[in-house]
Amino acid sequence: MDLIVHYSKSPVRIREGGFKLIGGKIKWNWKTRVVVGITGDKLERVVWMMDESRAESLPSDWERIDRLYSNLIELCSRRDLEQVILDPIPCIKKITSQIKENDYEVVFDLTGWLGGLVTELFPKTNLITDFGLSRVRQVDTPLLTTTGYRQKCSEQRIQEIAQVVKGKKVLILDDVSFSGGTGLYVEKKFGIANPDHAYLILNIGRLGSKDGAADVLKGRNVFAGYQIKSPNDDGWHLKDLHHHPRLKEAFQKSVELQKIMGYNGDTSSEVRNELKNLDTLNLLFPEVFNVEEIMRLVAEERFILSGGNPPENSYHAKNPFLWASKYFAEQIDREKVMRNQDEICSTLIELDQLCPGYNQIKTKIDAYMAQIGRDAK
Repeated sequence: MDLIVHYSKSPVRIREGGFKLIGGKIKWNWKTRVVVGITGDKLERVVWMMDESRAESLPSDWERIDRLYSNLIELCSRRDLEQVILDPIPCIKKITSQIKENDYEVVFDLTGWLGGLVTELFPKTNLITDFGLSRVRQVDTPLLTTTGYRQKCSEQRIQEIAQVVKGKKVLILDDVSFSGGTGLYVEKKFGIANPDHAYLILNIGRLGSKDGAADVLKGRNVFAGYQIKSPNDDGWHLKDLHHHPRLKEAFQKSVELQKIMGYNGDTSSEVRNELKNLDTLNLLFPEVFNVEEIMRLVAEERFILSGGNPPENSYHAKNPFLWASKYFAEQIDREKVMRNQDEICSTLIELDQLCPGYNQIKTKIDAYMAQIGRDAK
């Protein structure tokens, strides 16, 4: 088997079943042909992001997790797209080298799990981990339209944070920025002038007719561990493939839904009817909530609507289960998923068992991140 590891700063496309792990040791047995340069405006590369998986699993299990992820991608990926598994640890180390000399008085850790690194690098900083936004989508439609963003903390807590950050040198730290919207929102919400930004993954491309993160945040100090360029690149959090309380049932239901999409069309009446079934919604999206809950959160200033009020009797959820998404299905091989569903399911179950959650292993992850900070000094 050939070892394929890519560290080049130049974009590389691997055809005929290409695969690579950035920052790790995954082996792959597909014969590949390499073409340098990404051109045009079509999707050419899928970046599988491991940041949340690293945060929620023991370092002693990472090698096993890497092998499982490589096998999972082999079982479901499209052969005409380059597949990249991105290890966040090299990204974290690169960012650390860029920011370590700065004396930040306040750090917003929007990841929620890089506190060990931050406190090691900046022991006097005021670390803020309880503010953040979660995208919410309407899940009773295959279009998965963005409803808005749920704010983690109360307006009272926001006022407290605003007093803390006033006039301070601030760093906004996050895992991924495609649009730059979250970082920009933090700036405006707290009236922060000229903060620095650091992202494990930063989009330097465009999002349709709109600017991507790098252009939206232009004029600020923006540090990145790794760069992607939409629309040639797209990315998915690997944890979202297996983080589910009823994983086996949800995956099986998703396969059934994908079959219907394949036979009748992604947005067919058959698909829409299936997603109007409350039993289906409660299975696929265990944290689903209705319009009344959204409007209550809006009244409490804990929800930011993207447009107008959501449709009556509609249902919404954070981080929809990826296997049920038509957009995700467009970037994998549906037929391979059908053929390999039993092996995929068993792989997902093992991965979920190996990722108990950050709060369960906080001391181990914090210590690991703190060591990265010490090594950088």
